[in-house]
Amino acid sequence: MNRVKSARGESHKSPKVLDHIQVKEAANGGHVVTHHFQHTGGEYHQPEEHVFGADEGNQASEHITSAANIKTSDPAEADDTGENEEA
Repeated sequence: MNRVKSARGESHKSPKVLDHIQVKEAANGGHVVTHHFQHTGGEYHQPEEHVFGADEGNQASEHITSAANIKTSDPAEADDTGENEEA
């Protein structure tokens, strides 16, 4: 249906569009982050699982914020500008 043709006439699937992210705690103390995609144009995109160990909490957090397009600020930068100071 919504297939994109390249210059060679090859057919490609439509791009994956993130619908939601699921985070589950794993038995080993880590986490499994699963990306679920929208079904655009009748095409199904298999969910993608990303596994993080018990000692990879920072990597899991960074992965989630990046995948969900969540903007974060560096606390050190905020201190320099006075943004975190109480009135």
